[in-house]
Amino acid sequence: MEPGAYSSGGEVCPTCGANIGSGNHRTNCPVCGASLVENIAPVTEEQRIALSELAESANERLEKAGAESAEQSFGLGCALGALPLLAAIFILFITGVFNLIMALITLVTASLVLAGIATLASSFAKARTVRETYRSVIGPEIDTFLNSQQLARTQFEKLVYELLPEESPLRAYRLVQPPPNMPLKQE
Repeated sequence: MEPGAYSSGGEVCPTCGANIGSGNHRTNCPVCGASLVENIAPVTEEQRIALSELAESANERLEKAGAESAEQSFGLGCALGALPLLAAIFILFITGVFNLIMALITLVTASLVLAGIATLASSFAKARTVRETYRSVIGPEIDTFLNSQQLARTQFEKLVYELLPEESPLRAYRLVQPPPNMPLKQE
């Protein structure tokens, strides 16, 4: 069997019989923790450089996608929220229910609330976009690279945790799992 290949054919854990799916790059069974690989080959220097470039490139692309999505969402949220607010203030001002001072106070208060809601919506949009971009584009590219280099997923994940800061999308959104010997920091 090749290094990094599943010892169970990628379908069933040989120890507990749990279905682990095919195409996963797990090195341990998610149910019982048994090893699913035989003799993971050490990473060569060329592979380490290529893995580093892949991790940094993937991270940059995820950051860019997330930032674009957050920016669009924030702008859209502010614009769509401000239009009805301005229309309501204008109508109330014309009908004489509002005076200028009350209209300004209402405008400032509502603007702060709208900015808060738009910020919250943009953070949700960013997280969703980062996860979707990883699932549909970045993840398959990583899997293809790992398969072509006959590397295990844990080798890539360990490098990501060594190389990238905690705030990076690959780590912050838990798109890659920390290696078993690298515990998560407690919050």
